[in-house]
Amino acid sequence: MRQLMLLFFVLTLFQTSYAQESVVISGTIRSKTTGESIIGATITSKEFRETILTNEYGFYSFKLPKGEHTLIISHSGMKTAEFKIALTKNMQKDVYLEGISRTLDEVVISAPI
Repeated sequence: MRQLMLLFFVLTLFQTSYAQESVVISGTIRSKTTGESIIGATITSKEFRETILTNEYGFYSFKLPKGEHTLIISHSGMKTAEFKIALTKNMQKDVYLEGISRTLDEVVISAPI
């Protein structure tokens, strides 16, 4: 029993020492044209395969392991932004998304006379 406890203690020490350190990236997602905060924008870490949403103020806070990450930011009606970032310490990154402009052909509405 004593050997089992000792083995458990040693394995716990190794696991703790090899645990990957995490950092936080946070910021606000805004519209490039109006500067307004974008509610419900998605931020995804391509490598970590986790997605979060911005809150009612366009704010996000993402806890990720230290290292290289590709962040993908998207929202309905906006162009998707993708960028690589080296996370070595806590940092702030505000992102401005461009709107997608769509032009429609002429629409004619008529009623029978």
